Amino acid sequence: MQFKLPPLASELPSGCVRLRPDDHAWTPAARAVSTSSPTCADAVAERDHRLLRVELGRRLLWTFRCKLGHPLHGLIDVDQAISQSPSVQGIKFLSLGGGNAAGMFTSSTLSAITAKASAIKKAGFAGVMYDVEEVKGPSSTMSPLFAQSFAAMRNAGLLVGVTTSHSAPYACDTPEDATNILRAWCADPNIDIISPQLYSSGSESAPELVPSNFCKEAGCTWDIYTSCKAAIAPSIVRSSHYAASKDYFDKNVGRTLSGYIVWAQSGELMV
Repeated sequence: MQFKLPPLASELPSGCVRLRPDDHAWTPAARAVSTSSPTCADAVAERDHRLLRVELGRRLLWTFRCKLGHPLHGLIDVDQAISQSPSVQGIKFLSLGGGNAAGMFTSSTLSAITAKASAIKKAGFAGVMYDVEEVKGPSSTMSPLFAQSFAAMRNAGLLVGVTTSHSAPYACDTPEDATNILRAWCADPNIDIISPQLYSSGSESAPELVPSNFCKEAGCTWDIYTSCKAAIAPSIVRSSHYAASKDYFDKNVGRTLSGYIVWAQSGELMV
C-alpha cells in the first residue's frame, strides 16, 4: 500500500528531501531519507504537515473481508492486533476494529485502546487506523471517548486515521448516534485522515458514492464531510475508481480529495 502526500511546509530540517512540486510524490531519495533519518521522519510527521504516505500491512482497513481467499477478522484488542500485524517496509499504521462483533467499538474497548497509546508507539507503529463500522453505546458517551483516544494517540506521537463504512458506521444504537459520531469526527483536529469506504463487497465495478443507508435519513450524508478538518482519502476497490470519486467530491461535497486507499489483492494505497 502506498500513500501520496499533500505539499509539506516549505521548511524541513537540513538533509531532508522535499517532495517534487509537480505531483508531490515521493522521490526514491526522499523515501530513503524519511525512513532512515529520525529527524526527517519527525519533521514530516508533524500534524500541520499531514503525513499521509504510509506503507501498510494486510490488516489495514478492510480487515473483516477476505483477501487472497483467507478470512481476515478485524481485531479491537491492541495486543492481539500488534501480535498479528505483519512485517512491512516503511511506516506502519496499526488497524483496530472492523465490520464484525470482534471489531465492535464499545466504551470499554475504546478506553482500552486509549490506554495502549504508548505501547503502540513502542511497538514501532507510526499511527493508528480506527476501522469504525460497529459502535455500541450512545454518541453522548462514545464521541467524547473517541476524542480522548485520538488525542492520546497524538500525544504519544502517533498519526490518527479513521475509516468507516461509506459515510458513517452502519451499526450504532440509533441512526442519530451514527450521525453525531460522524459530526464529532469531522470537527476533531486530532484526526489526520478520514477514509469513507466507497464499496460494500469489495468487488464493485464502480465506487458506491452513496451515504450509509443506516443513518442517511438522520443526516449522515456527505454534506458533513464538507467541513471535515481531516484530509479525506476514500477507500476504493481499485485505482480506476478514483477519478469518479474525486469528481463527485469536487462537485457535490466541495472538497478536493487528498488521495485514495485501494482495497484489492495488490493492496495499493495512494494518498
